[in-house]
Amino acid sequence: MPAALGCADSAAFTRPRGARIGCPDLGAVTASSYTCVAGFTLIEVLVALLIFSVGVLALVGMYAASIRSTRDAEFRVEAANYATEILQTISAEVSRVNGLVDPVDLANFALNASGSGCGNFSGGQADSTRTGVSAWLGRLQAAAGLPGAGTAGYQQITVNAASFNQVLVTLCWLAPGDAAPHSHQVASNVN
Repeated sequence: MPAALGCADSAAFTRPRGARIGCPDLGAVTASSYTCVAGFTLIEVLVALLIFSVGVLALVGMYAASIRSTRDAEFRVEAANYATEILQTISAEVSRVNGLVDPVDLANFALNASGSGCGNFSGGQADSTRTGVSAWLGRLQAAAGLPGAGTAGYQQITVNAASFNQVLVTLCWLAPGDAAPHSHQVASNVN
């Protein structure tokens, strides 16, 4: 008559007394000296849990870095859109003499042309009658998509007529939780 051997799945290991059986961990043993080790030890479980936890923490860290990168990319796109907008406005509003850009009038589009570095731009608007620059500045200050960009000293438009009417637009912003401001520059030649 077969005898149950006492493993976790005893029905699978029921053999006649004295028969040789295969134990998953110990190889072939006789039923009378059967010592099948079933399951995991506590140390093995803890090591497996530690490895799993390290993997999960790595995934959480990558997720947080991904969110920061996505947020920064959104702000850069927003800054590029504002810079392109003012460059198009300048190109449309600048006076032309005999079909060429008037460099004196182009210089009137400068904004905070003095100083360097975000937060340190100064000088104000070169010609306050330029409604395109004033309106753009108003939209920038009211915008929620680029935090801190409307702060005084965080935007600059410089004009260099000697360098083929180059206009350089610099926009800065300070994202929530960041210690230092970020900046984006766009240069264009207005012809």
